[in-house]
Amino acid sequence: MENKRRNNGGVIILMGCIILGIYFPKINFEKIRTVDIGLLASLAVFISCGVYILIKSKNNRQRQ
Repeated sequence: MENKRRNNGGVIILMGCIILGIYFPKINFEKIRTVDIGLLASLAVFISCGVYILIKSKNNRQRQ
């Protein structure tokens, strides 16, 4: 039976980059707040999860 699961890693990376591109210019780095640091850290985790999904799916395709 075929595996019909879609690979959404690229979509996750794209969404994270769009949110980062919108929010990043609005940050005042001279008076950075804890909320800004938390949002940037969560976006970094979000994008790295997308990279992990892409790498994992690439390795699974090579095994088949």
